[in-house]
Amino acid sequence: MKTNLHPLTKQRNSYIANFEGKEFLVQACDFEHFPLENIVVRKETEFQEITIVDTPKYGRVLFLDGDLQSSEIDETFYHELLIQPAMLTHKRPRRVLVVGTGEGASLREIFKHEEVESVVAIDIDREVVELCTEHLPTWHQGRMKDDRVRHEFKDGFEYLRQSDETFDVAIIDIVSDLDEGPAAELYTPAFYELVKSRLTPDGVVAIQGMILSPVESETSGHRRLRQSVKHVFKHVHSYRGYIPSFLSSWGFLLASDWFAAADIKPEFFDGRLAGKEMKHLDGVAITAAFGLDKETRRILDNI
Repeated sequence: MKTNLHPLTKQRNSYIANFEGKEFLVQACDFEHFPLENIVVRKETEFQEITIVDTPKYGRVLFLDGDLQSSEIDETFYHELLIQPAMLTHKRPRRVLVVGTGEGASLREIFKHEEVESVVAIDIDREVVELCTEHLPTWHQGRMKDDRVRHEFKDGFEYLRQSDETFDVAIIDIVSDLDEGPAAELYTPAFYELVKSRLTPDGVVAIQGMILSPVESETSGHRRLRQSVKHVFKHVHSYRGYIPSFLSSWGFLLASDWFAAADIKPEFFDGRLAGKEMKHLDGVAITAAFGLDKETRRILDNI
């Protein structure tokens, strides 16, 4: 039996393996194997390598630099969790900022709110956005080309430094890269000071927050990000949901200067969900996501 391994990315985070005539994508960080039905796209852009594949288990899957970003089978759960708590918290989210346009599913979720008038969608990599628009239509459902969206293809920090626009809600959905690479600066208190300066007084921020589990070594990234955000905002809430294709409980952060823990109640969210179609979330599910176990709370508070 012969297995051929070919590096998929510069970082060698994943490989395409041929085993007895069948192709597999192997994610080296956790040795997860993804049997392949089809390689849709495999291309190195100016900033990273994008791979889109079809798999029997997770459907169509997006990888960036060999790390799984989104899968067809569970992306709706991830994106509802990322977007809806913030959008529902704000009384009237008319202007929204998205840093990390990616596959466009965030836009789909944002436009479930009819009061949204404009979205500025920022992504450093134009090619990734274009390829996702072409090959991931069920993610964005045409919202990539919505007239209310203005795409900006630049670094998020650079954009906010140069702009004086203000927003009601900011969504930060960038790759998990605290220490190196183009996204590292977007995990610092300085970045969140800049975000806050572009928010209206009742503004809200939602952030993808990496793994959040009762295992301290797994949760270090979320804890570091949480501390950066807590330097800036009065109220910072961690919440999570299990994402099957990520093989872990994934964390998120909701930050503002006014939305306190006592406000997180099923009836609060249910009252604002009326008329909005959700596949996964209702008031009970959203509130449960914020209910962290004792060990996870200890890890987050043990600085």
